[in-house]
Order: sequence, then structure tokens, then C-alpha cells
Amino acid sequence: RLHCVSETDEVVCTAIYEHDNEVWSLKSCPYSESLIVSSSRVQREKLHSIDVWELPESVVPTEEELFEVDNYCNAEQKIERQKICLKTSFERSKGKIIDLLWNPNLETKELAAVSNAQIHFFELDGSSSSKTIIETGTKFVNSSAWDPHNKSSICVAADRDIKFFDMRIGKENLTLRNVHKFACRDFDFNPKIQNLLVSCGEDRSIKFWDLRKFGKPLKSVGSSHKMSTSAIKYNPFHDQLLASVGGDNSV
Repeated sequence: RLHCVSETDEVVCTAIYEHDNEVWSLKSCPYSESLIVSSSRVQREKLHSIDVWELPESVVPTEEELFEVDNYCNAEQKIERQKICLKTSFERSKGKIIDLLWNPNLETKELAAVSNAQIHFFELDGSSSSKTIIETGTKFVNSSAWDPHNKSSICVAADRDIKFFDMRIGKENLTLRNVHKFACRDFDFNPKIQNLLVSCGEDRSIKFWDLRKFGKPLKSVGSSHKMSTSAIKYNPFHDQLLASVGGDNSV
């Protein structure tokens, strides 16, 4: 099921949509508020499906229909489950979809599906098959990101490395090796300044990198969490503000 949540004075569920399969990943569309993309596992076929859905024009209820968060469990049962409109269904992948990414260049209307072994690229206005497939050359991908300053560059955190792939040639063109002592769990690009990114890993550290300078990070913050640092993200408006989460249940 897909739950549409609205934030007014309180966070409330405004609609529930049925999904045919178990949803593993969900991303909203940056250029259309009515579109969302999901990856789901098709149980019988053991494949992963990538689907683009179109929400109704308005899923915001009237004031009389809003309910308190404390009564969510009871209110959820009163909301009629609706069928969501399938806009496009892309070819199914045998590998688990790790992440779904929209191209930062909104004019292209392009979507990437990242699995452990491959990166598939799709165009929303094109065919249902991927136009490009890039082999990652790794068995495990922990996270991925599209470079907001370079629309042709998409990157993955694989083991202790961060790999950069150029969509124009369909190959890996840059690798930051051994960015952490153990596996690199996540990374994020500075939203304001080109060539800068931050990474975190199972060694509990957070490191800041300049892609123009290899070898050493600009800055390393050790033991930021008591256990593995599992995710790190820049504030999209203030690049001096970041948030990290760790296995020690802290933010």
C-alpha cells in the first residue's frame, strides 16, 4: 500500500492506494507533484518491477475529513483504499533495486534504477526498456547519488570505494578508493559547491572530500557515533548544516 501524507498543523494520512506488490523503494518526482516512482518485488517471478504512478489532482481532504494523529489507527480503517493510476511500467530487473534516482536536470525527465550489479536509465517519455545500462563492477552497492552539478555523472558507494560513472560513455571514469577503513555506507554532494562531497562508513567516521584532490580528505570527524555511521545528508539550503544517523540510535 502507498500512504499519502499531508502536513498541516499535524501530520495526517489523507489517502491510501493499493499496490500489487511489496514496495521496496519510493521516490517523488521533482518536476511533477502528481508523479511517484516505486520499485517492488514481484513475488512469484522473483523479479523487481519499476513503475511510475500518477496521483489524482488533489489528495488533500477537507477540514471535516482530517483526523488526529492519535487516532490514526482507527482512522486508517475508515479511509477507502483506492486504485492508483499506472502511468509507465519499465522492464523488470532480476537484481534487487537499491535506489531510484531522478536526473537533477529536470528537462530530461530521466530516471535511474541502481542495483548491485547495474545502473539502468529510463526516459519517462520514451519506451519501457532502459536506454542505457552501466555495469557497476561490484557485488554490493550501499548507496547512490546523481551529481547535482554534473548531470552526466552518477555515483555509487561500493565496499570501501565511491565510484563515478559517466553516462555519456557508459563507463566508470573516476574512483575514490578506500575512503573508509571499512565499508562506505553513504555519501552526499554539497548542494552549493561543485566537487565537494561528504561520506560516512562503518568505521564510525565522517569525511569531507574534494574531487580535485585525491589521497586525503579535507576533514575527518572520527567516532561521531558509537556504532557504524549509516547515513549522511547535507541540508539542501544550508551547506554548513548536515545530519547523520548511526547504529547507536542517534541522529
